Amino acid sequence: MTENIKGNAKRNARGRTKFQQRGFDLIQVSLYALLAAGIIAVAFRYYRSNQRAQQVQQTATDLQTVAAKTASLFPAGTDYAAMGAVSAANCALAIQNQAFANSAFLVIAGAAGGGPTVNHPFDSGAVQCGATQLVVANDGFRIQLLALTDQICADLVRSAQGGSRRILVDAVVVQPLNGPLVPATLGAQCSAAAAADNHTVAFDFGRS
Repeated sequence: MTENIKGNAKRNARGRTKFQQRGFDLIQVSLYALLAAGIIAVAFRYYRSNQRAQQVQQTATDLQTVAAKTASLFPAGTDYAAMGAVSAANCALAIQNQAFANSAFLVIAGAAGGGPTVNHPFDSGAVQCGATQLVVANDGFRIQLLALTDQICADLVRSAQGGSRRILVDAVVVQPLNGPLVPATLGAQCSAAAAADNHTVAFDFGRS
């Protein structure tokens, strides 16, 4: 009887040891899985951040190219009144003359007889074009990007600063006419709760 009890105790002890080992192995596997998930998440965030930075820089560069091509459609000495008021439809002239070709911008074919429009690459938000006033009526033109997130708003303006004659965020000037960017104003505008992740950024161009 005593021997049986001792045998059972040994078997139970071995069983507990194996169970404890299995439990420890499961904990190790779980920790490794959590560590791997964390590494993947960090790598993905880095990839997304790097991809976004490249996209922002490309868009800022393409914006200047589009503006130069658009300006070339109008003879020197004339104004931009023919572009009409700033709207999505009024990008059609620049689109038809290939101003947006080979760029980060996405040209959208018009539906039901309507003219073509263009979207920017950030969540395919709308782009608007039209004449604007720098000093006198219609002496400049505007390329306006809608529905930008807070982060893209700030990053894009920083990347594009100096490439246009004036920049506005939600109708507030953040780069004065022919002047430098005002970082404090940009920061306040691109983080304003009233337009959170839904900013309108206007880039104004024209002859010097």
